[in-house]
Amino acid sequence: MVTEVPASTRAVGFWSAVLATVFSIAYDVAQVAEWLGWLGSRGGPESSSTPFGLVVLLTPSLFLGASFLALVVSVHEVTPPDRRVWSRAAAAFATVYAVLISLNYFVQLTWVAPRLARGQTQGIESFLFVPFDSFLYSVDILGYSFMSLATLFAARAFTGGGLERVVRAFLTANGLLLPFIALQMYAHWLIWIAALWAVTFPGSTWSLAVLFRRAGSGVRVAAPGGDPDPGRTVAEVKAADAAWAGAAATKSVERMVDFYDPGGVFIGQDGKVVAGREALRAAWVAFFATPGIELTWQVREVSASKSRDMAVSYGPWQIEQGPPGQKTRRTGTYVFVWRRQADGTWKVLVDKP
Repeated sequence: MVTEVPASTRAVGFWSAVLATVFSIAYDVAQVAEWLGWLGSRGGPESSSTPFGLVVLLTPSLFLGASFLALVVSVHEVTPPDRRVWSRAAAAFATVYAVLISLNYFVQLTWVAPRLARGQTQGIESFLFVPFDSFLYSVDILGYSFMSLATLFAARAFTGGGLERVVRAFLTANGLLLPFIALQMYAHWLIWIAALWAVTFPGSTWSLAVLFRRAGSGVRVAAPGGDPDPGRTVAEVKAADAAWAGAAATKSVERMVDFYDPGGVFIGQDGKVVAGREALRAAWVAFFATPGIELTWQVREVSASKSRDMAVSYGPWQIEQGPPGQKTRRTGTYVFVWRRQADGTWKVLVDKP
């Protein structure tokens, strides 16, 4: 997940995730009631719904389509450039899902259910929603198969630990339900395994809501392709440097690691090089685990390349550690080499204290 997340993306991502969670849970409750026969049907997964049952089941499902699509688009917006092929594919699959189920449910709610309520079934036989034995039930299964594909691909957009690992696990689990959803027409009992969707999907959307809620405020950056104004480039790098210092102040390992370029390295004072996302994460975990440790720094100067895609920042750093009243202090001067990413954000290529 990119470090710089615009406020609009955070808002759309958070609220679409919340709504997707609410609508999916509403559907889960309605489906359980339907299978228990509380909505007027004979009960069980093979019974056709009454007009009332269709309204209760399909209304939240209709709204789920739009909220899920908005959520996947938001995920794409916060996906690092080197992972966007996965999020772009997820958005494509989510679009197919939203179109299929929206068309299906809108027809059911505005045309089929009212006619069923009036007892006027002549001429609409092909549009009746009969579990395991109708055209539109097959379309419904196809739609949710594409949803599973969307979550499976979206999972690949998240590579971090902590909450990102939780998001990735839920999205992957939901995606792995694909065969059990897609093949129900041939083996009806598969619906009982597919019913795990009632856990994996709300788990995915709620964890994404928390992730967007916690996403850091974005630093405004220029569009990819360079900036002819060196002053603006310097200001951007200074802002990114200050934002990274803010992440250090909160001891957020994930935010610290997110600031590194995909090829970023840390070069210690002893000359030891730490490279790779997992190695960098492990190094910061160990660093912040030191009792009473506090790391601060302040950017003093920034120099940008003529192409405006590389920059160097430097300034004083300070580390304090130990219990109150017995703290030791170390100081020095850091040098960061920054590289502009394809999406315009700045990431650290070389971290040298």
